[in-house]
Amino acid sequence: LDTQYERVRQYCLALKKMDPEAHVVLINDYPAVGIEYMKRGFPKEAFDAFGSEGAMFMRQPERQPDWLCLLGVLHTWKRAKEHYGYTQPIWFTEALYHGTSPGNLTLHDQGVIAVREAMLALANGVERMAAAGLLADSADDYRWSNWGSSGFCFRDPEYNPKPSYAM
Repeated sequence: LDTQYERVRQYCLALKKMDPEAHVVLINDYPAVGIEYMKRGFPKEAFDAFGSEGAMFMRQPERQPDWLCLLGVLHTWKRAKEHYGYTQPIWFTEALYHGTSPGNLTLHDQGVIAVREAMLALANGVERMAAAGLLADSADDYRWSNWGSSGFCFRDPEYNPKPSYAM
């Protein structure tokens, strides 16, 4: 981690030096990784936002916070940023995956959870939801994973929209 930290620090500072207008998103992971960067004093001027991952898989957005639910992830980010003195916003750069393959959610449940999660995320300070869910289900065997059927449209060849597309 120390080697990775140093390389990322150098890279981000070099990007900002080359183009001060560049928007740098630090990490794409859960808060625990961001906290390790904060603990080491990552330069605040070297990035513009923390990128957060959060799969959430079938969890209700309003559930009591734990490490793998929306409110738990956001609460951890908030506490860490306050503790270490960072003010950069949180962007969801890979999050909110709710599959509709057999054994996962119904089509209706996927849609209503996506809407409630988006509203809760925005209300809790998430500035951008850059990658939340998938546009369409995966067309290969990956669709049987928790991620592969989390699209707002069905898989090819037709890409018909699911209810979540309209919601």
